[in-house]
Amino acid sequence: MIMRHTLCGAFIYSIIRPKTLESKLLMYKKSIFVLVMYLGLVIFLLSTRPVNLPVGALLVPVIWFFLAMFNTVLLAFDLAVRPRQRLSFLKKRYAVAALGAGSPTLLLILNSISQLTARDVLIVLVFTIATLFYLQRIKFGQ
Repeated sequence: MIMRHTLCGAFIYSIIRPKTLESKLLMYKKSIFVLVMYLGLVIFLLSTRPVNLPVGALLVPVIWFFLAMFNTVLLAFDLAVRPRQRLSFLKKRYAVAALGAGSPTLLLILNSISQLTARDVLIVLVFTIATLFYLQRIKFGQ
C-alpha cells in the first residue's frame, strides 16, 4: 500500500490516481518528459565549457532551465487538479506556470552575472506573490 503522507508516496499516488488508462499513461509520459529535460540539462552543463561556446549558445541552458521549470509546474498542476477541473482554468495555469518558471530563472540569471543580492530575492518574491494574487482575480476568457 502506498503511503500518501510521505512526499514520495503522495507523488506516486497522484500519478496512479487517474481513473482511465489513457490519463495514467499521459501522466507517466509527462513525468518522464520532465525527468528527461532535467537530465538533458545536467548532461549539457557537464559536457560543455562556457568559454568554448559562442555567445548565442550561452542562452541555451537558461532557456532550457525555464522550459524544464515550466513543464514541472504544469505537471504539478496536472497532478494536483482533477481532470474535469483542468479545462476550466487552462489559460490561468499557463500564466501561473510561466510565472513559476520565470522567477527562478530570473534569480539564476542575476546570480550568473554576480548581481544577486538578498534585496533582489525579496523583490522577485514580492513581485511573484503579488502577480499570483492578481492572477487569482483575473477571469481568462470566461
